[in-house]
Amino acid sequence: MAKKKQFVTAAAAFAVAASAVAPAITADAASTTVRLSSDYVRGGNLDAALDKEYHGGEIHWYKSSIDMNKLGVFQTAKGFVKGQGIRVEKKLRVLNHAQEIVPAEELVFEQGVPVSGIRIQPVRFADGVEYNKVVSYRGFSTEEAGEFEGTFTYANRAFGTVTQTVKYKVVSSAPALESVTAVDVNKVEVKFDKPVDPAKATVKLTKGLANYNVTTEWNEAKDAVVITSVLSKLSPADYTVVVTGLTDEALSADVKFEAEKAAALEMSTEKVDIAGNATIYFNVLNQYGTPFTTVKASDLTVALNESLEGVTKLEAAMPAISTDKAGNLKVATTISYDASKLKAGETFNVTAVYKGIVLSGDVTFVNPIDLETLAFGAVSPLKDKTRITVGEENLVVDYTAVDQYGAAYELTSTDLSGIKFVSSNSAVVDASSIEIVEKKLTLDAGSEAGTAIITAIMPGGKTAQFSVTVEATAAVKTVVLSAPTALLADEETASLDLVAYDQFGQVIANKDLSGVKFTEGFAINAKTGKLEGAVEESSAFKVAVLSTEDKELAAVTFAVEAKAVANTISAINFDSLFEVGASKAITLDDVSVKDQYGRDFEPTSITVTAVDAENDNFTTSGNTFTAAKAGKETFTVKVENSESAVKNITLTAIEAKDIVSYELASLGTIYNAADYSVDAQLMGKTADGKSVILKDDKIAKLTSSNEAVATVSGVKVTGSLSTDVASGTSTIKAWSADGKLLGSSVVTVTNATPELYSIVANEQFESNVASVFTSKDQYGHDFDEAGTWYFTSTAANGGTTPATAGTQTFSNADTDGFELEAGDYAVKFVSEDGLTVATTTISVK
Repeated sequence: MAKKKQFVTAAAAFAVAASAVAPAITADAASTTVRLSSDYVRGGNLDAALDKEYHGGEIHWYKSSIDMNKLGVFQTAKGFVKGQGIRVEKKLRVLNHAQEIVPAEELVFEQGVPVSGIRIQPVRFADGVEYNKVVSYRGFSTEEAGEFEGTFTYANRAFGTVTQTVKYKVVSSAPALESVTAVDVNKVEVKFDKPVDPAKATVKLTKGLANYNVTTEWNEAKDAVVITSVLSKLSPADYTVVVTGLTDEALSADVKFEAEKAAALEMSTEKVDIAGNATIYFNVLNQYGTPFTTVKASDLTVALNESLEGVTKLEAAMPAISTDKAGNLKVATTISYDASKLKAGETFNVTAVYKGIVLSGDVTFVNPIDLETLAFGAVSPLKDKTRITVGEENLVVDYTAVDQYGAAYELTSTDLSGIKFVSSNSAVVDASSIEIVEKKLTLDAGSEAGTAIITAIMPGGKTAQFSVTVEATAAVKTVVLSAPTALLADEETASLDLVAYDQFGQVIANKDLSGVKFTEGFAINAKTGKLEGAVEESSAFKVAVLSTEDKELAAVTFAVEAKAVANTISAINFDSLFEVGASKAITLDDVSVKDQYGRDFEPTSITVTAVDAENDNFTTSGNTFTAAKAGKETFTVKVENSESAVKNITLTAIEAKDIVSYELASLGTIYNAADYSVDAQLMGKTADGKSVILKDDKIAKLTSSNEAVATVSGVKVTGSLSTDVASGTSTIKAWSADGKLLGSSVVTVTNATPELYSIVANEQFESNVASVFTSKDQYGHDFDEAGTWYFTSTAANGGTTPATAGTQTFSNADTDGFELEAGDYAVKFVSEDGLTVATTTISVK
C-alpha cells in the first residue's frame, strides 16, 4: 500500500479516524473488494490522491466516480486491480482548487507599447467563485499588429496549477492631433497625442489649393513638430495643416495667422563705454515673442533724460536698423556725450516709444568695454552638407564671447586684429583665413584632409581652442547599377537606377557625380537622376560605369529587342454619328495603338480609305469625313502605313429631322475680360440619346439674358461685368435660323483676379527664364507668374541667386547677373504668396 504523509491537523485526525488500520475485505461470489485508507484531493490533483498499486498489482480507477466540483464531503472512488479480480474503493474529500483562468475582457494591446496590466487575472475555483490572482504569462508581443495566442499560468501549492491559452489582439492605434498652434509669423507647432514615426509622416501647410514649401523640426520625444515656411512671414489668413502617412485618412486642423504686430520693446544695452560715443540697441518683439520681421527705424522715438551734473551734451542720433550675428533685426541709436566730466557708474535714463509701446530703463557708464573671455563651439559644415571638405570657404565657427561685465560680446574685425590665431596644421586650416563675415566668425578649409587645432591667444595671454576636421573630397568608391525592369527595343531610351557611394559610405547625389564615365551615349539625366541613353538591338546589351582609369565599377547586361513598330489598333474613340453636311477629322489622339510587344505605341501618321468605293454617303479630304447624304459607310483606318495596324469604323449620317433635341454645352465660369471669352458649342441628340456631330451653321445667333454680365458676338460669349461687382450670371440661348430655341446654358462671370493655379516644367525652353515652365490660372489660361525665381547651381559660380520673374535670361556673358557655366542648375519658382509651385533642373554642358 502506498504510504501517505500524515498532517498533524484536525483534518488529518479526522481522516485517520475515518480509516481502518487495515483494509476491509468483503467477499462475494464474484470478487473481493478492498477499501483503502481515505485521503484529500488537494490542488485539484486527483491522481496524487489515488493509490497506484495494491499488492504489486496496478490499480485502474474509475475517475468519473469522483465529482471534482463536489466539495467538503467524502466521495467513494472505485476501481480494480488489474489481473487479480480485486475491486478497490477509496473515500476522498475534494478540497477547493483552481480550475480555469477566465480573463474579464478581450485582451487588446497597442502596437509598439510593452504589454502591461495583465498580471492579475480572474481564476475560477471549484466552488464556482472567481478570485483575482497573480498569474504569469508567456507569448505576448506587440511588435506586429494582428491576432495572436498567449498563455496564462496560475500556480499555487495549495490550490494547484492551471494554464490557459488565450487569444489577444495587437492594434495599430492611430495617433491624433492634440493641438496646432501658430508660434511665429511663419511657424506652426503641431502636437500629437502620442509619439509618432517622423519617417512615415508627411506634414503640409496649405491654404486653399496652395501647398506651402516648409521645413520640419521634430522634438526629441517625436510627439511634436514645428513646421517653418520658406517665407520669412506668412500673410494673415486661415491655413490648414495636413499630416499624411500616420493614419488611413489624413489628419488635418486649421490654424490662423494674424497680422504681425509689435507687442513688446526691449532695450538690450545696459552699459555703455565711458570713453566715447556708444550705441544703444532695442529689440522689437511681435505677438509671438520673437523678433519683429519688418522693423522700421522711423517708428522708434528715443529720449535721453539727462540727470548728470555738469554734462551738457547727451543726445541720441536718428535710429537705424541693425542686425545681430544671428540675423535678428534690431533698432540702434548712437548716443554722443561729453566724456570729460563723466565717471564710471553714473547712469542716465532712456525712454523709448515704438508704435505706442513705451519702454523706460537706465543705462550705466562703465570703463572701456573689452573682450574678457572667449569660448568656441563647433565648426558647422556648409548648408546641406554633413562634413567639411577640403577647399570649402566661409565655414561658420560658433563662439561665445563675454565682456568684463559678464554681458554678451560680439566680435568685430578690430577684435580679431588683436587676437593671434595659431593652427596646428596650416595645410588643413590656415589661421590667416579666420575673419568676420556678415558678423559671423568664419574660416576656410585648406587643401589637405586632416584635423587642425586652432588656438586663439587674446591680449593678456588668455587662450581658447577648437578643432576642425577636414575630409578629403568625396570620391566614388562603389556603384550599384540596376538593370531595366521593362522591355526595351532598338533606338529606345534605357533609364537605369544608379546609386553611387563615396569612401565614407554615404550616397553621392547623381547630379554631383564626378570621376566616373559611362558607356558611350549614356549620361545622368539631371531631372530624374537616372542613367539614361539610347540602346541598340542586342541579346546582351551592356551598360557600364567606369572610373577615369577605365576600371569597371558596375555594369548590367540586358536584352534589347527589335525596333518597335505599330502592330495593332486596339481601339478607336471617334464620334460616328453625323448630321448630313457635318464634317469632322479623325486624329492620332482618337486611336489607341499597340506595338508587337503589346505596349502602347505613339504613331506619327494616320490614313483613311473607304471600304466600298461605290458608297458615296460620306466624302473624305485627307482625314476629314463629311456626311454627304443619309446612310452608313465603313472606312479603314491605318497608322504608320502598317498592314497590321488597321481597324474599320462605320459612320452614320442622318437628316436634321432625325435630331430630336439640342443641348448647349456648359459655359462654366469665365473671367471678366475679352481674352477670356468662350465659344458656345451645340450638341445634337437622337431619340435614343446618341450624340450627333452637327453642321457648323446650326447656331444662327446667341442671346444673353443679362448683357450687364455677358455679351455675345457670333458664337462667342464675353464678360461685360462692372468692375465694382464681384460676379454675376446670365443665361445664354442658342437660336436656329428659323427662330427655334436650340439650347441654353448659364455662364458665370467673375472679377476674381486670375491667380497661379498650376505650373509644370517644360521639356524644352528658350533663353528666357520664364520659358522653363508653363503656367495656368484657375480659368485654364496661360499665366504670367508673379514671384521670385531661385537658381541653385553646382557649377563653379555655385550659390543661390534670386531673381524676379522674367528679368533674367540664360547667357554666356555676364550681362544680367546670371552667367552660365557648365553644370546643373536647380530652378525653383516661388509665387508671391509663398506657394512653391515648381522645381526643375537644367543642365549646361
